[in-house]
Formats: sequence, C-alpha cells, structure tokens
Amino acid sequence: MRVSGLTGHALNWAVAQAEGDKVFRPRLGRPDNWDKEAYLADGSDDRWVVRVQNPTLAYFVDWTYNPSGSWWQGGEIVEREVPMLMRTNGGDWIAQGCYDIANDTEAKRYYGKTLLEAAMRCYVASKLGDEVEIPEELTQGETK
Repeated sequence: MRVSGLTGHALNWAVAQAEGDKVFRPRLGRPDNWDKEAYLADGSDDRWVVRVQNPTLAYFVDWTYNPSGSWWQGGEIVEREVPMLMRTNGGDWIAQGCYDIANDTEAKRYYGKTLLEAAMRCYVASKLGDEVEIPEELTQGETK
C-alpha cells in the first residue's frame, strides 16, 4: 500500500514498524476498573495497542497507539524526524523530509488532513519506503 494513502490504524501500524521497538497488536483485555473516558481522550479507539516497556518498572504495558492522531505519541516523532511542515491554502498539511545526500535523492512531500497525519506519512516513508505491506485486518474499509 502506498504510504501517501495510509490513514488510521494502518498508518499507526506503519509508524510502530518504523519505530522498530513497538509491537502493534489487537487488545487482549483490560482490568475491570479502567477509566474508558480518560483512556480514549485522545480520540482514538482501543482496539489496537502497542506493547511497550514501562521505563520505571520491570514490566510491559499496553497503550492505545495513535501517533497520527495524538500529540502525546506523535509529537516526539515530529520533533525528532520531520524537518519541515507547511499548511496549504486549502488547509491540508505538507511534511517534507531531508534531502538524501548519500543517494542524491530529492526530499519528498507527504500530504495529510492534519499535521500529524502528514508528518507520520513522511516519517514512515523515510524509514520503510513509499510502499508498505499492511496486514489485511488493518486495511478493511480503507482505500488502497
């Protein structure tokens, strides 16, 4: 699937792959006393999570992973990996990577309805290329 067309779970899955240390998978369960309203405050749903190691404790935790929709998760990637962001006259966003001197290739632009969507597409393409194999269950109902 072309990175320029990735959205939602498919884009978030690709970001997890580009990050390299995250396992993006369906949620297996949760405690009975969880606060769903607070948990979903970033606008994502809770069907797909990423398993990460808690930096202060010796166990893994599941987080709803939504870097293309949550500044809490996507903001650090934008600061670290995406050198240029612009807004178009139509209100969409453009993210542009760096010029690749080693391969003498021009920086590509990736568009998105939101700044995070454009930035995550740019980041994924810079790490994985313009085409990414996405698991079928993540692309159901999305345009290829």
